[in-house]
Amino acid sequence: MASADKYSYIKTAKPTASWYHNLLQGSKNTAEVYVRRLGLYCELNHTTPERILEDAKSRKLRDDFVDFVTRMENKGYRGSYIARFKKVLNSLCAWKGTKGVMQGIKIRNASLADSVADESPPTQEEVAMMLRRAPMRTRAMIALAAFSGIRPEVMGNVDGSDGLRIRDIKDLKIKDNEVVFEKLPAVIAVRQELSNTRRRYLTMVPPEGARYIADYLNWRMKRGEALDGNSLVIKADDRANHLQHGGTLTTAC
Repeated sequence: MASADKYSYIKTAKPTASWYHNLLQGSKNTAEVYVRRLGLYCELNHTTPERILEDAKSRKLRDDFVDFVTRMENKGYRGSYIARFKKVLNSLCAWKGTKGVMQGIKIRNASLADSVADESPPTQEEVAMMLRRAPMRTRAMIALAAFSGIRPEVMGNVDGSDGLRIRDIKDLKIKDNEVVFEKLPAVIAVRQELSNTRRRYLTMVPPEGARYIADYLNWRMKRGEALDGNSLVIKADDRANHLQHGGTLTTAC
């Protein structure tokens, strides 16, 4: 994955800054991914966002992108991967007033998610094995994903500034410096700002998942962390605890 700072110029450059800030209004994760993808496209094609927008006024961008598709296909890249570049260029060009500049460009197997086509959900035994072997923090994350159907973006956003908070687990309370589940299964209310549909929804965590979450939160309090309703359920760990307790939460890709 490209360095987060490598393409940071796109966030402030005159032709792309307003596009980036508009993307932020919808999803910080999407905005960061689009910036990296646009930066990578520029790097691979020895161009700049300014040049792209200028070329979009004629057929040059279309012709260049068709050549790019051919090169990437010849290198063995999947159509679904190449199509992501088209999506980003469409987004930028539409924002700057040249909507539809990529219309009609075909990419073979653009909608075929072949990287996961042969995959299947883990079995109950496989989930149990992962839980037995996982560090404490990772175990809590697996429990939320496997038992409650929560996406990684709900647990924590791209920079760890927001995510599922203790108050979002309605039946979880902290009493005498210890986690208590007053009712099981416990109700989890996913806030609209964490939902990919931007609509609040409810899910639940069963007793087994609640136990892993409680173990992780109790461990944090024993280390001296003061938890309250506003605390993140899954906290981005520091480097010192990276291996023992499960690494750093990020949803950037």
